[in-house]
Amino acid sequence: MAAIMQTFLFQEGPGIAGKTIGLIVSSYSSGISSVVADAKRLIPEGKFVGESLWISNANRSRQDALIKQWLTQFNNDSTSMPDHIKISIGGNTLPVAMEENDATKALVKELSVAPISYEADDYGGFEKVGELGFSLPASDSHFTTNPGDVMLYSGNQIVLFYGSNSWNYTRIGKMEYDNPDDLKSFLKAGEGKITVTLSL
Repeated sequence: MAAIMQTFLFQEGPGIAGKTIGLIVSSYSSGISSVVADAKRLIPEGKFVGESLWISNANRSRQDALIKQWLTQFNNDSTSMPDHIKISIGGNTLPVAMEENDATKALVKELSVAPISYEADDYGGFEKVGELGFSLPASDSHFTTNPGDVMLYSGNQIVLFYGSNSWNYTRIGKMEYDNPDDLKSFLKAGEGKITVTLSL
């Protein structure tokens, strides 16, 4: 890898952590394996997908066609579902294993543009709930929730459960946590309003 690119990735790699990365590598004649290895070393938490594309001197006249063909290996639908999204509160983050439904597809589409922050507050001694500021398509069913459940309520409110409740919700996903006390600490259960940030 060219030194200037190595320097850039060394400096910016932490900010690329968790992002989906596809590599196109150009060179005159040398192979790409060492460049790919350098990229993965410099962005150890990058989500590298697909086969990397090598544009060499021998095939550069066909680069447009090669790139178009290379792109077909990816699902470029902005509503395609990641396995997880992230919930961040007060500098701490938990992954959320995602359901696949119309609400989550719409949410992921919004998150692909930018992270979403909103205020949430305690309700009933078992949840933090807050308005997103926009609506998602609901498909409510009756649930008895468990700690860690992430639900959509009334189409525009996200409910983060640290206890249990029975009501009609659309399931968004499940926070992954070590134990109930850690979950309550993360959600600042019983401590009033918090700022929640959702991101990919």
